[in-house]
Amino acid sequence: MMLGRLKQDYHTAFGLASSHPAACLALCKSARAFISYFSIVTVTKLSSRSTRVGISIQRIDLAFMKSNAIKVLGPTPVEYLKSPCLRGTLFEEQPIDPTAISSIFTKFYVDHHEPLEVLKKYESTWPLGALLDGHEFFVLVKLEASP
Repeated sequence: MMLGRLKQDYHTAFGLASSHPAACLALCKSARAFISYFSIVTVTKLSSRSTRVGISIQRIDLAFMKSNAIKVLGPTPVEYLKSPCLRGTLFEEQPIDPTAISSIFTKFYVDHHEPLEVLKKYESTWPLGALLDGHEFFVLVKLEASP
């Protein structure tokens, strides 16, 4: 498990750039498994406390994403994300397309037919907005500890 290689005491969030809504949903759902794994297997700052994360993509913390996206993307080893072009109403005062809320311009011009079909199921509650050509959705999940 790739997420299992991360050390919980050093990570307060993890994210994803993907054109597929199912990947974004999986990230949010896996956040709980990630926290549980570290609570059981390792001794960390969080191990003596209960933990919770937003498991529903509809309740992701957009303010957290906005204020931390650059901090998280800056040290990434993924070359095409190192100098990101964050797009959407969350990151731009005058967005290129006001229907996009949180995306990143990756210059990957791929067929979005399948992701857009999946997105139709979530249209009324999808918090990341539209998927533009050459872009991927950007989601950042905060890992929270509660006393």
